[in-house]
Amino acid sequence: MKSIQLKFKKLGNHWYLDLPHDNPSDLRLDSRLEKFIEHLDTWNNEVVDRVYLDEQTGFICPEGLIQFSDKDLLKYFTTSNNNFDMDLFISGHKFTISSRLYTLLENVYHLDFHISVYKISIL
Repeated sequence: MKSIQLKFKKLGNHWYLDLPHDNPSDLRLDSRLEKFIEHLDTWNNEVVDRVYLDEQTGFICPEGLIQFSDKDLLKYFTTSNNNFDMDLFISGHKFTISSRLYTLLENVYHLDFHISVYKISIL
């Protein structure tokens, strides 16, 4: 089972996933995700690194489960448009990320969101 630690940093008024990138707009997060990360920064360090993605095998617990819209995944894999909003569901709650952030997550962390099931955990 693969476990990935995600690190978020605050730059100005916004939170970004700490990933190598060419364009900061590729890392933009849904405003509700930013508010959630802001609450995790209890010591105002402007860094949150207590978020983990855990690959699920066998029994899958629905709490914290990460899923993407089938429609958006189909668009991602069948069109040349590489910059559109994708619906992300965490425990059934809908958020939005860019398709470029999806690509960065898969490439940097060697994830397969379209094949494997992942759960988000906060320690």
